[in-house]
Amino acid sequence: MKKQTDHNGKVPDKLRIVKNGRIQMKKMQIIRLTVLIVTLLLMGINVFIRPLPDWTVRIDGIVMLVSVVMVSYGTIHIS
Repeated sequence: MKKQTDHNGKVPDKLRIVKNGRIQMKKMQIIRLTVLIVTLLLMGINVFIRPLPDWTVRIDGIVMLVSVVMVSYGTIHIS
């Protein structure tokens, strides 16, 4: 595949933005996965180590639901 360049031999800004956008999406995916892992750890602490207050478990569950949706969307969107 021929590398796309303009008449000066530089890569157009549009291609640079797409490349940087993909890198940014991968960084966001790592953040989403980290949030999901933290929420799973909190649920594990609640079940196996020590019961947490009700409000903590509820907030953790809501964050986990949002995180699962965002990880799923990000995985589909990146590929």
